[in-house]
Amino acid sequence: MVAPGERRSGGRAADIAAVAAVPPDVHPGELELAVIDVGQGDGLLVIFPDGKRMILDGGGIPSFGNRPNRSSMWVRTWWRRTCGTRNIRSVDVVTLSHAHDDHIGGLPALVSDFRPRELWTGATPDSPAWRVLRDRAQRLGVKIMPLLAPQRFAWEARRSRSWRHSPITFQPASPQ
Repeated sequence: MVAPGERRSGGRAADIAAVAAVPPDVHPGELELAVIDVGQGDGLLVIFPDGKRMILDGGGIPSFGNRPNRSSMWVRTWWRRTCGTRNIRSVDVVTLSHAHDDHIGGLPALVSDFRPRELWTGATPDSPAWRVLRDRAQRLGVKIMPLLAPQRFAWEARRSRSWRHSPITFQPASPQ
């Protein structure tokens, strides 16, 4: 029995469908930058004027010696909170500036959660953290795009139809 003024839920599937039907809270024509509390390192959500969404670095806590790094779940919680309040369930691209723990730590979980089309990478020397991220992206069909030399490109110039109309130009630089 449902009390007066209460609403009975249609179950978990109905609740999920109701949330999925709400569009992301973005502001067309505005460039937005959200700095996510990721402990140490960087974690940025960039929403471009055309609505495209980018995660730049995933944050994480460095691990020292042979201790396991458990920062991924902590970082994931903060990203879910920030993006969940705006109903952002996916991003177009995830960008990794470099493969230090405090930048790459949360990215495997974020690639799983937000399912980007592409993963743009800076310097990625072989490491356990890079292998986890690379393998996760490959398993999910995310295209890995290494950006190692200074170069300039515009999203609209890319072959992917989804990037064609973006007026944004990038000039990544790498210390290599």
